[in-house]
Amino acid sequence: MKKKVLITNLQSYIGAKYSASISNKSCEYYAFYPEGDDPQKYATINSRIILIPLNLSNTQTLKKHFQMNDYDTIIHIPDFHSNHNKSRKYLRIANVFSTQQVIEYCLKAGSKLIYCSSVVIFGNSPFELPSNDLSEKIIFGHRTKMIAEIESLIERNRLKGLKAVILRPAIIYGKEARGFFTTLMKLIKYRLLPRINDRIYIHLCDINLLTSIISKAIYAENIYGKNYNVADKEPVILKDLIDYVSNQISRKDYKTILQVNLYIGRNIANLFYRLNWVFGGNFMERLTHNWFYDIEDLERDFSIPLTDTFSSISKMLDK
Repeated sequence: MKKKVLITNLQSYIGAKYSASISNKSCEYYAFYPEGDDPQKYATINSRIILIPLNLSNTQTLKKHFQMNDYDTIIHIPDFHSNHNKSRKYLRIANVFSTQQVIEYCLKAGSKLIYCSSVVIFGNSPFELPSNDLSEKIIFGHRTKMIAEIESLIERNRLKGLKAVILRPAIIYGKEARGFFTTLMKLIKYRLLPRINDRIYIHLCDINLLTSIISKAIYAENIYGKNYNVADKEPVILKDLIDYVSNQISRKDYKTILQVNLYIGRNIANLFYRLNWVFGGNFMERLTHNWFYDIEDLERDFSIPLTDTFSSISKMLDK
């Protein structure tokens, strides 16, 4: 009998990319997409997925759905990945309350839970030591607080028998990705980023690596009860990354192209920073600290080749 697998957020970048990558014919896949959306919008992602119109913020409907359906595994991708502009009340319902419903269902049905969290709970690591489960969690902002609260919910319910694995992707990059990395790429392309000479580590996560880990997690047994940071094989030095991307785009080091219009470029960057327009408020602050995560357990338990960041970015930019 085929395993029944539910993806809770097809609208999200992670959900869409994972769904598009599915090739396993021994599982029967289902996915939630927002009520009111045209299902044809998602039909091209993967014809093998059965689409279900359901909002994670509608916890009563979610509860009724679970009462009438059986799943072996739930890949839970909370709503904060795709609804940044919603109210805090909405986000809390769509994230914390919906996850509580998922947990209760998994406990009752004996289903496995694959939860996509985030390394953001560690904040910015001020040293070169990689962050892991023993590192202090630096909770800032309502989104980070929700992520930490959900992880705590999962941890408490593991004591009641919940079979759950927490995957914490680092800064995700890939075709059509949004967020931190996309902003960084735009600033390099338009020469709006001040030259950064400090030795700062930044650890990224190729979306294809994350989708491979999720696929592997469906069948792995030894991973449940554990938490994993998901990131490329090694962190890269930020200035090296900036130069690499610049060379891929313009065939010149960033330092070289910045010298052409150094004074104007820096002043425009400072203006945007002060206006909180391009930089999203704390973008430059996030660039001044190391982002470096321990992935030893990930490499050992999943036994798949981890991604080389520069090679992966090169392939992404060539497309």
